[in-house]
Amino acid sequence: GSLDASANEISYRAHARKHHYEFQLGRMNGLDRGSREVIIAPFQDDDGNEVVPERRIGYDTLVVTPGLKLNWDKIEGLRETLGRNGVCSNYDPSLAEYTWQCIRKFQGGKAFFTQPPAPIKCAGAPQKIAYLAADYFRKKQISSQCELRFYAASGALFSVPDFVPYLEKVARGYNIGLLMNHNLVAVNGDKKEATFRFTDSDGVIQEITESFDLLHVTPPQCAPDFVKNSPLANADGYVTYSNVNAIIEMMDMKEAERSFSAGLRTFDQARDMFMRTLDLLRR
Repeated sequence: GSLDASANEISYRAHARKHHYEFQLGRMNGLDRGSREVIIAPFQDDDGNEVVPERRIGYDTLVVTPGLKLNWDKIEGLRETLGRNGVCSNYDPSLAEYTWQCIRKFQGGKAFFTQPPAPIKCAGAPQKIAYLAADYFRKKQISSQCELRFYAASGALFSVPDFVPYLEKVARGYNIGLLMNHNLVAVNGDKKEATFRFTDSDGVIQEITESFDLLHVTPPQCAPDFVKNSPLANADGYVTYSNVNAIIEMMDMKEAERSFSAGLRTFDQARDMFMRTLDLLRR
């Protein structure tokens, strides 16, 4: 993605100075491996005016973080019904409005929210939409007419154990049923049926089909094709070395970024309080 200079420039510059690197405004648009150069796309303002032209930056070592690809087709029948029949997903920005439409028009019945196997982008997002919907149903005073379920493919509600008790408490507060080890594998939009692959404590697998009125799907996610098809990838399509877990490293990097941002906000708030105190003393 590209850097939002108006919103993030100060914090990013502080981050860069602390860790001794330089930010380039814009997004990576290409790679010239022969000349060992990264091509940075032109950066435009909101009116479409070119602020910074295309650039080429040479490198000695290049570390690329490509993110994950949404794999809609891994769930049978999903793509054909996505955006209709009460099947929605906030993981496609063009469908966010339809998600809100489904929630707003919901008058009761079964509302399901799914979470696929890890890794996924923003692991809290599948739960957030469930809580937002439940809160809206409560405000509409239709909670007693709703059966809310959260289906997670993993055996735990969240990957960080310390967070789980608090999230379970939130879910219970909204009367959301939590079903672990249930992986969505197929959707029949016309019949409004969702099929889950359930793995019990003994490792026995069975498929369960449930009818729904509203279904919010978080799609399975995988490595981009250029990573999956590279000689560096393992059988699952991810880059891996004996002593490096790329997924853990990415999550650690995000955690460090958020911790830094939180620290910077604390500093800004402390400065504001100090300036207000000085202003009061001047009076």
